[in-house]
Amino acid sequence: MKQKGLFIFSLLAVLVIGIGGFLYQENYLFFADSATGAKNTEVEAVVSDSGTGQTVQQAAIQIESEVIEISAIDSSYVGKTVTVQGLVASRQIHSKGHVFLTVKDETGELSVPLFADKEIDSEPYQEGKTVNVTGKVQEYQGKYEVVPALPEDIHLETALKEPITEADLGKTVVLKGEVVSRYEHPDGHLFLTLRLTDGQELEMPIFNSLKPDINAFQANAVIEVEGEISEYKGNLQVIPSNLQAIKEITAGELNEAAFKEIDAISAEDRGQKLLTEGNISDVSESKDGHLFFTLEKDGKKIETTLFKADTNELEGRKERILQAESAKFPVRIVGVVEVYEDQLTLIVDKVLID
Repeated sequence: MKQKGLFIFSLLAVLVIGIGGFLYQENYLFFADSATGAKNTEVEAVVSDSGTGQTVQQAAIQIESEVIEISAIDSSYVGKTVTVQGLVASRQIHSKGHVFLTVKDETGELSVPLFADKEIDSEPYQEGKTVNVTGKVQEYQGKYEVVPALPEDIHLETALKEPITEADLGKTVVLKGEVVSRYEHPDGHLFLTLRLTDGQELEMPIFNSLKPDINAFQANAVIEVEGEISEYKGNLQVIPSNLQAIKEITAGELNEAAFKEIDAISAEDRGQKLLTEGNISDVSESKDGHLFFTLEKDGKKIETTLFKADTNELEGRKERILQAESAKFPVRIVGVVEVYEDQLTLIVDKVLID
């Protein structure tokens, strides 16, 4: 009888220990850390911190976003979300569309799989680039990997702190900004103005040799670009070496050139393509071949520019502008609103005569 009772007691003890271990492993039980008295930080409760106003969940997200050394990742991190930063040492493309990066820092290396179903554009993440990756830690074939779940979980690390100055000329940097204006040149160039996160504005020409999509990178788009800092006529520029160096994070809005009277055009229209009408006066041509004139209606004016181009189509527009000034008949202009030296300017795309 005693042996039977002892057997039942032993069986119950094993069950209690096993269930307790499972609950602890799954984070249902929490115990104080004997060294610090701190509790497990994986608690799911939402509690406001009276000092910061943050919830426990918000604080956890903030902790997860801090970059950790690769060598610090061990079995205790499996299933947790971490952020690492390092150099892409190698990349392999799987036949099913997956891309596997090997990322290393000064302490170690690990795999970063970009699975095809996550729809992460892997082109910017070439060998030699520095990346910042947030994802869950998994163990595969005895090695740890960080798996990003969304496109925004991985990005090129900014190599230079803003603002950009003349001291940065010739340097290759990675920048992130919003497209506040764009101009489609008749020769196929695309000229963008980026507003960086600190408010600084930088010109970004995409030359026709790169064969850019003329409908890409619309106003209000947020993009990340790697390029060389240069200067043109006193303005700082970032020049991408290829289209793969430009990543559109948030798409802009394709503008269909809605009609606006001259007196209704404002700085809020910057970067937008619109249609307006008026009479042309004060035409002048610069030594570079650009045409400058004033468009006026009912006493309201806007300065207007027709940039030089190598195409024959430019001559047709130039002729129409000169004819309209000479004969004093109104024209309709399709153009992009820009602000130059605190003055509204309309960059001509089309000149229409009824």
